[in-house]
Amino acid sequence: MDTEMIHCMFRRIFLHKVNKLIKLMNIIHHQHQHHQHQHQHHQHQHQHQHHQHLSLYQITPLKHQNN
Repeated sequence: MDTEMIHCMFRRIFLHKVNKLIKLMNIIHHQHQHHQHQHQHHQHQHQHQHHQHLSLYQITPLKHQNN
């Protein structure tokens, strides 16, 4: 084997590993974004429910005061 061939093989193996790593990072990054999006959506729903709960709670004392 001459150094040129070894270098070529090494580069091919290296690029293959780098490509696999890049794909893996992209998958992780995508999953992370997706998870964050779901989490934000859940928080938003929770805040909305919480807000509705507060509104109901504020209306009830007023009714009690009127009676």
